[in-house]
Amino acid sequence: MSRNLQLIEDSPENYYEILNKIGEGGAGSVFLCKHIETGEYYAIKRISPKDDQHMDMILNEIVLTKLSSSQYIVNYYESYQDDGYLWLVVELMKGSLTDLILQQPGKIPEKHIAYIMREVLLGLKIMHDQYRIHRDIKSDNILIAQDGSVKLGDFGYAAQLTQEQEVRHSVVGTPCWMAPELAVGMDYGVSVDVWSLGIVAIEMVHGEPPYMNEKPMRVLYFIVTKPSPTIPDNGLWSENFQSFVYACLVKDPETRPTSEILLRHPFILDVPDDAKEQFGEYLKEWMVSKKTKDNS
Repeated sequence: MSRNLQLIEDSPENYYEILNKIGEGGAGSVFLCKHIETGEYYAIKRISPKDDQHMDMILNEIVLTKLSSSQYIVNYYESYQDDGYLWLVVELMKGSLTDLILQQPGKIPEKHIAYIMREVLLGLKIMHDQYRIHRDIKSDNILIAQDGSVKLGDFGYAAQLTQEQEVRHSVVGTPCWMAPELAVGMDYGVSVDVWSLGIVAIEMVHGEPPYMNEKPMRVLYFIVTKPSPTIPDNGLWSENFQSFVYACLVKDPETRPTSEILLRHPFILDVPDDAKEQFGEYLKEWMVSKKTKDNS
């Protein structure tokens, strides 16, 4: 599949002005860049492939991002190969959901959580309808823009299924967000993404996912042996929210609801028409308060 991808054998600096670094991760660095001709801003990921397998995984990310093109998924534009690096030009987003969670642990209003869940479910439904699994849903990979847009990003672990073969075997993903069937190495399908989304909801309530401070093997053991995490019934969160998270975190993948079914859950159906605008206003206020704190 990745062999059909068009890689431009040239330096991106012939087409883009590379500005400041805006992110760093295991996969590489992300920079703000400006197209020399149009003056438009983008994000550009610089990756140094470790080996052929790593290169294939990156190319897989690009292809799946292209195939999953949607308003709920970060847009991919083009890629360059130069001087041992791969450069991926993608849509510029303000930041990740992690940034918001770390700054506002346990303080994100429920109405905004519901909106974020809906937008991610809409992105997942598009992927799942095309037999694609993301496999690494977590706050780092849910990106937010200043206008209130919420989009799925980072398809480094994403997988293509066929209609005939709706399960996979390899164990990948980030332990804290991993579904039980992934943790034990069972065959799995698209419902692993639904479980991970439930953990993101828990993360927004508590400021971190369950078992965050445990070693990876203990995390996997707890995911499999302990009851599913829940939203605390302390009067701060609605019954609909608790019910939604309970549905996402059904341990049996055969009875765990699909992204399509969850889009009809009352918690999601109650999201108002102007939720994007409301979330955008919330982000503006958060950024102003963040700047004030940083300057004090």
